Amino acid sequence: MIAKIRADAASLWKTCLCFRENPESSGMPWYPVRLPLAMSLPSNLTGDATLAVISESVMNPMALIFRCCLFVCVLLCMVGHAQDAEPVPVRAGMVEQRHVPAGRVFIGTVEPARRSVIGSPVSGRVDQVFAEEGDTVYANDENGGRIVQLELETVNIELAAAKADRDVAFYELEELIRGPRKETLARLLAEVERARSQRDNQSQRLNRIESLKERAAIGQSDLDAVRSAQQSAEQALVIAEQRLAEANKGTRPEQLAQFRARLARAEQEVNKFRTRVEHHTIRAPYPGYMVARTIERGAWIQQGDPIAEIVELDPVEIRVAVPEKVISRIRLNESIDVEVDAIRSIDGHSGLLVGTVHRIVPSADSRTRSFPVRIRLQNAMSEGQPVIQPGMMAQVTLPVGPREEALLVPRDSLVLDGGKTSVFVVESADEKMTVREADVFAGSIRGSLIQVTPRQKTSVIAGMQVVTEGNERLKTGQTVVLLDTATVVRKVEHAAAN
Repeated sequence: MIAKIRADAASLWKTCLCFRENPESSGMPWYPVRLPLAMSLPSNLTGDATLAVISESVMNPMALIFRCCLFVCVLLCMVGHAQDAEPVPVRAGMVEQRHVPAGRVFIGTVEPARRSVIGSPVSGRVDQVFAEEGDTVYANDENGGRIVQLELETVNIELAAAKADRDVAFYELEELIRGPRKETLARLLAEVERARSQRDNQSQRLNRIESLKERAAIGQSDLDAVRSAQQSAEQALVIAEQRLAEANKGTRPEQLAQFRARLARAEQEVNKFRTRVEHHTIRAPYPGYMVARTIERGAWIQQGDPIAEIVELDPVEIRVAVPEKVISRIRLNESIDVEVDAIRSIDGHSGLLVGTVHRIVPSADSRTRSFPVRIRLQNAMSEGQPVIQPGMMAQVTLPVGPREEALLVPRDSLVLDGGKTSVFVVESADEKMTVREADVFAGSIRGSLIQVTPRQKTSVIAGMQVVTEGNERLKTGQTVVLLDTATVVRKVEHAAAN
């Protein structure tokens, strides 16, 4: 009995080991439910060592019974899962054959999308520095995008003086607009009455002096003096009456315009000093990275002196020189393959990127007869820092070669597994749809499509359907069902929820 148990257990153990090492050779479909059993078996047990472990298990009947029950349960689960397995919902696209220009590789240089040398708009002493070389700078951060602060004491005093002058001009204008106060009118009226009284008094005195002169009681000089005093009294009365009349009429429009202009000038003086205060705070013009700084705290800088250099690295641009013979084949906003070897070792990045033709400069270099073309692409990030740096070399594949027939598939149909690229071809057989994995070489991008070359010439041909959604975990021979996009999304969300 013990010998039979040992033989059966050894056969069971070897089957499990074979199943774990090469699940396809077992003749049973692979399901994740078998993983716990396969992973629980030692991988280094073969031959006599296996029999030794089995003998040790037999000496412990409870352990042997537990392993056998576990294996039977797993087999039952696999059989039930295979019977109840449903087709995987996927979405497919068509393989097309077109005449497209062949790609040609050009060497380009990575450049920032924007580069700015920040200069000081005013002269002054550096009070604070908020960023170092290599730091990220933002247009609106907790520092308000500041990178350098100049001393503000003197300019703040000038601003306060300008505000005071503006206030004086404002209140003078307000006084003119409101007109004279009642007390002022009363004072002017009293001055008129006083001038009238003085004139009457001088008139009476002149009459007395004239009568005395007729009697030769006084000389001509005395009469002349009195007459002059009477005329002065008449003029003083006229002036007082004019002042009262002007006060009653209000301020003249010309005078109001003059004081309004004086207030406007004072306001502009305030704005000038406010702008000067703002210029003492030097800010980043856009989010980017500080790549150079030429000043330190306490340094005196003149107006226009450079203080820092800022670059924008997301997105970045690649400058490529394209010969004049093929420049006409390049189109703006066309998708372009980009390869940057320097980033291959960063976080397992493949170095393959996709950019677009951003600008074609319509001016050739007179020596090389080539036109600058700028390819723009989003920068890859690692730990919050840009991976693609200015000055790196990039290989850009531009569609400028002779036209040739090529197979095009949707870009989403490509499955990247390490260094292998493949697509899953949908095939119909016995009233059901299955998929077959076909290895391909990826070529140039054509909008939403990408050029491919199958490793086996007939494995992918025009007119076939390839899976574009749901192809992440497919295996050759797996049953699928084609659904619309909305249904695929619902199926995937339901599977994720469960």
